[in-house]
Amino acid sequence: MTYYIILILLYTCYSFYEFNTSVKKRRVYTLMMIFPMFLLVAFRAESIGNDTLTYANYYRSLIDTKNIFEALSGRMENGYILINYFFSHLGLSWLQFQIIITMFMYYSIYRYFYKYSVNIGFSCLLFMLTLMGTTMAATRMCLAISILLFSVPYILKRKFLPFLLIVFIAFFFHKSSLVFVMIYPLCALKYERKRIVILMLVAIAIAYLGTSFFGLLTNAIGEYQSYVEGDRFSKERSMTGVTLILIVNLTILVYLLSINYLQNINQYKQNIKYKIKNMITSEHYIKVSFLITVIISIIGLSGNTFSRISNYFDMSLCLIIPSSLSSIHYTDRKIFIHIVIIILFIIKWFVIIIYRPEWNYIVPYQFY
Repeated sequence: MTYYIILILLYTCYSFYEFNTSVKKRRVYTLMMIFPMFLLVAFRAESIGNDTLTYANYYRSLIDTKNIFEALSGRMENGYILINYFFSHLGLSWLQFQIIITMFMYYSIYRYFYKYSVNIGFSCLLFMLTLMGTTMAATRMCLAISILLFSVPYILKRKFLPFLLIVFIAFFFHKSSLVFVMIYPLCALKYERKRIVILMLVAIAIAYLGTSFFGLLTNAIGEYQSYVEGDRFSKERSMTGVTLILIVNLTILVYLLSINYLQNINQYKQNIKYKIKNMITSEHYIKVSFLITVIISIIGLSGNTFSRISNYFDMSLCLIIPSSLSSIHYTDRKIFIHIVIIILFIIKWFVIIIYRPEWNYIVPYQFY
């Protein structure tokens, strides 16, 4: 726990410093902010992360598997199997493999924050409190998310085929990544208050239908039926962490609506230097991603397994909150909101660590 508290204090201090300087210094600063999280994730023990030991044992089991087609017959996605097979047959240990895949994950996050964050320290704090634990526990999903982050420029430039290709690659690491396809058409729409309210009502209706809706969905795609049939969709398991996440997301949504931030975002770039018709602004993309996160967190009341789908869009939280704060011109109000948001996310993090440790199993932390 000590390492996490040190990181929280470090990122909290830097979150009050909006670093605007040369490109080279911004790259170095972003790297410095990301590096401590990379170290904790890359060099974690096999007991850290609820699936780490399973993945480590699977990796070692491939060393004696000579036939690659035999390996591909496993239950995991082919992309993840192939990289495990390749590196295990190169003679790399599990720790070395873990460092390599973590390096890829955090390079993708570094690149994303460097390009789109207006306050890198604050973005890192929010990431640490929302998604860092997931990078220790859900390796395949996080690899898929890291791949999908490379598709963002193609969403903005409205280049569907390159975007679809990247989603297709991510699919070979986690099948649920196909849900990310929805972001492309949704970014073409405008979102006024009325439409946002309608979307929230639809999400509430789906949450009310619960397992009957998800039973139809999983039967249609032929995957994950056991998740719906098991206790992961029970109300008891949904009323702590998932409910808290929903409360936090709705609080942020109300805050953004109250300062008219969502309504004032331009959908398209107006600058002619881009020479791309209907190029989406990064702010609009982040706004749409955040709305999807809120909708999924509402639907997630039906079962915490479905709420994990929001991980594909949760990165928007790390960007939209710092961006909205930068639009506030009154210093005292800005500092007050900044502090309240930090306290809110820290409380959420501690509640999940204490009452839903099985989500990630990241405490007590141990190095390899």
